[in-house]
Amino acid sequence: MAPKTTPRKVAVYSDAGASPWCVGCTCNTLTLHSYTPVTLSSDDVISGSWVRECVGVVFPGGADTPYHEKLKGAGNRVIRDFVEKGGWYLGICAGGYYGSAHIEFSKGDPGMEIVADRELAFFPGTAVGPRYPGYSYLDNSGERVVKLTQHQEGVVSTQHHEEAVSAHSAVTSQHPHSTAGSVKHRSSDSLLTLCNVYYNGGCSFLPRGADVSNCEVLWVYDTQQETSDNCSGRELSSGSASQKVSDGDSETQGPEYVWHDAKDCWRDAKDCWRDAAVVGCRVGCGRAVLSGVHPEVGYDDVNNPLHLPSVIGQMKECDKERQRVLGSVFRFLEGSEPHLS
Repeated sequence: MAPKTTPRKVAVYSDAGASPWCVGCTCNTLTLHSYTPVTLSSDDVISGSWVRECVGVVFPGGADTPYHEKLKGAGNRVIRDFVEKGGWYLGICAGGYYGSAHIEFSKGDPGMEIVADRELAFFPGTAVGPRYPGYSYLDNSGERVVKLTQHQEGVVSTQHHEEAVSAHSAVTSQHPHSTAGSVKHRSSDSLLTLCNVYYNGGCSFLPRGADVSNCEVLWVYDTQQETSDNCSGRELSSGSASQKVSDGDSETQGPEYVWHDAKDCWRDAKDCWRDAAVVGCRVGCGRAVLSGVHPEVGYDDVNNPLHLPSVIGQMKECDKERQRVLGSVFRFLEGSEPHLS
């Protein structure tokens, strides 16, 4: 008879800023992946009482600023030390912003703008968002299902590569290629469209000249989707200074979105510029994954009147696909080379 394995404990931050809904989705997901979630307050984090019994810590979706206000200094030192000594950190949406060295959230919007540095700095670049327009702190009106792609070794997609290069040719011609800020990819051959996941206000992870040699892009936003229905008609204009957002018959000029600038984006071995949605970072003896999307959210979590009917329908069709993202995330965190399931 095989010996029983004791589920590993994972700390989940559940204090000011953490969305109770996101905490619940996170705890359910951890349980399904054979972890035992343990919720922590800011006082718990600072005390360090959880460090010896937990293999990882998760900062879920919500709002990043209260995280910083509660944990700056002592709390962040405990978390950073925990990861450097071999633990892992998973930051989802707000937790992804929080795990980056710099944040640009709704830059140019006086009612929502957050431009600040953060102490954990697992990802040494900048978390810039929201990646898609329409986000609201008050409700789920900005939620959507977005398509992600991932590198897969041995699959060559010349057409996808050529389309990406063509789309950014005007921009890249203004920014000569440099080896500074180069990033590791698991393949130099192609991108393969894989799955759709829940999104609400998350970011892209941009190097901004930082040394990202210890970081790896796990998933990217699929730029082929930019004009699809579930992206509200968002159109990218290569090299333009602003974003055009279409909503039905109306059209408005949105604020400048810095990921239009090719120097801010990730580059794969064929010089295609890509939007990083999920990144993995090696930090001392430990690891961190930061995500701009919500792979912990499933169909059952959104199947209620608080969510958009269009999102509920899409999540029902693609609920199993998010498991591919979760699988790659946990494999990276546990130290295995990420691969497709």
